[in-house]
Amino acid sequence: MDPPDASAGVPGVFTVCLNTDPYTYLGTRGLSLVPEATLDTPLAIVTFRSLSPARLLPVFAGALGIGRATAGASSSIDVRRDVVASTISASRPVPWQVDGDHLGEATTLTVRHEPNALDLVVPLASAAFA
Repeated sequence: MDPPDASAGVPGVFTVCLNTDPYTYLGTRGLSLVPEATLDTPLAIVTFRSLSPARLLPVFAGALGIGRATAGASSSIDVRRDVVASTISASRPVPWQVDGDHLGEATTLTVRHEPNALDLVVPLASAAFA
């Protein structure tokens, strides 16, 4: 099976763009959407086609490490890896955030991978050094 065309549009109701994994934490447990996402790779973009609990619960259980379902294996979620740039469009203004900070509403957002744009300080015991 060929990887999806990165330029093709993907209908969805919620999109996450990330460059590291886990995406977030619930307490001390990481929510791992794209385990391959690292600071050394381009972006990963995860688009949820549905927010139906029946479709999401198995995926979130897997992302928390307590189930087998993965975001990439779910037909209701589109996962793109190694994305250098992407435009996300909505038919009406939707809220958006970066690192948990609400930055307003928009109908179009363009994200781009900019390698070496930031210097990061991380603990020596960090998984970033694994």
